[in-house]
Amino acid sequence: MNIVIGSGPAGVFCALALLRRGAPVTMVDAGLTLEEHFKTAVKELQSIPPAQWSEHRLAKVRSATRATSSGVPEKYVLGSDYPFRWVDQRAQLEQRGVETLVSFARGGLSNVWGANMLPFEERDLTDWPIRLRDLEPHYRTVAKEVPIVGMRDRLEQLFPFYGEHIELPASEQAQHLLHALGRQKPWSGDARLHFGRARVAIHSKQPGCVRCGLCLYGCPYDLIYSARHTLKALTAFPTFRYLPGVVVQRLQRGASGWKVEGHGFDGELVCLEGARVFLGCGVVNSARIVLETLEAPNREIIVRDSQYFITPMFLFKGPRNVLSEDLYTLAQVALQLHLPSASRYPLHLLVYTYNDLYRQALSSLPWPISIMTKACSTQLLNRLVILQGYLHSHESPSYALRLEGPPAQRRVILAARGNPRTKPLIRSGLWSLFRNSASLGAVPVVPMTKMGAVGKSYHGGASFPMREKPGPGESSVLGELAELPGVHVVDASCFPSVPATNLTYTVMANAYRIGSEVAL
Repeated sequence: MNIVIGSGPAGVFCALALLRRGAPVTMVDAGLTLEEHFKTAVKELQSIPPAQWSEHRLAKVRSATRATSSGVPEKYVLGSDYPFRWVDQRAQLEQRGVETLVSFARGGLSNVWGANMLPFEERDLTDWPIRLRDLEPHYRTVAKEVPIVGMRDRLEQLFPFYGEHIELPASEQAQHLLHALGRQKPWSGDARLHFGRARVAIHSKQPGCVRCGLCLYGCPYDLIYSARHTLKALTAFPTFRYLPGVVVQRLQRGASGWKVEGHGFDGELVCLEGARVFLGCGVVNSARIVLETLEAPNREIIVRDSQYFITPMFLFKGPRNVLSEDLYTLAQVALQLHLPSASRYPLHLLVYTYNDLYRQALSSLPWPISIMTKACSTQLLNRLVILQGYLHSHESPSYALRLEGPPAQRRVILAARGNPRTKPLIRSGLWSLFRNSASLGAVPVVPMTKMGAVGKSYHGGASFPMREKPGPGESSVLGELAELPGVHVVDASCFPSVPATNLTYTVMANAYRIGSEVAL
């Protein structure tokens, strides 16, 4: 038997590959789900047309998610915090200068992600022991399982489609921005910009999107892809077993492989044995399990991160009344900005057009600015978009992870480590956009840029990097830990680095590759 720990994107796609090879799989998972009273509120919305949704009904699913001028402190899903609720009764998480999320949910953080689906470029893999050609067939497999909204445009020069795509209408703000970018005015300096419609993952090839604008609160129709959807498909395999309600603590060598030890929510001990174990429970939990197994509580593991920042940007031309537009509110435009004089790695930028959280953010500005913005709020909102940026992990801070305290009272310590290259690169990128505002069709408000804390991008990884000849703390090209033969890390923990481009598509493709190629 093969044991997969975690039901996030990595876990479900590794399990899918194993099952298609005829290998039996047991998936062990904490498996938190949306609470019943929130499900009831969602069903009420589903039962009537969006035009008839009252503020009272909407408040149940969106009141917990709040926005300030610094961004969204915590993104809830349909009113619930279940995707990032800590349920390990034997350990506590302590973050020192770090703000990241750890998930014990069924489907992991894919319940609360932005659903962005771009592959990596060849240049992203220069420090990897595998090449793009090794991932391409698995990108195609994922694309068959996960429908992608997008369109064929100039972004394909860098990011090919590995399958079919579905088109949804862009927002009017996005149309204005793409039109301005399409005029191909020359950029100053050595900056090069690739752009196109953002690509996002959905649940069905028949999306049925009513463009109700609730995407960032959680889709009431469950149309945004979650690993829960693939998990449901796995149950059709007779050799698949799903075991929720278990928090895994450690592994022990068994007679025929590995024993997985954990406990249920009621404290009951759980023990399973399998030939191989696949860790797909996210970088923090995967590292915690490895350190417990190695009995190395004081050993530090370095987690690489992709620095995140947000910048407000005003379009030169916008719609007349964005408040009345029917639209979806996931990312609408993707930009890849190359600054060879500043970095060998591009900045990845996503443009989010209007959603009603922007009104909250404007109202939170300090007096008297909030008074002035209120007087012309509609005009501001017609032009306001938000730029979300990400850097390569080589240009970003990282954090050290270690365990402290006795086994029954562990503390998982995350401690930030800075990188002097981060702020200068963000500054260079934003001022390049500012200097080229005429070509961009918009002007970024550079002084209002907010940098996320270390880990805030939730794009962490490279804690057990793949190597051709792995040593301690490293893994093979199949994610097998050098110190724990038969144990494979299949989430972003095994990435040698974390490129700026959103990583979930590659997490799924790489996990499927490992499940397809591992010896059984």
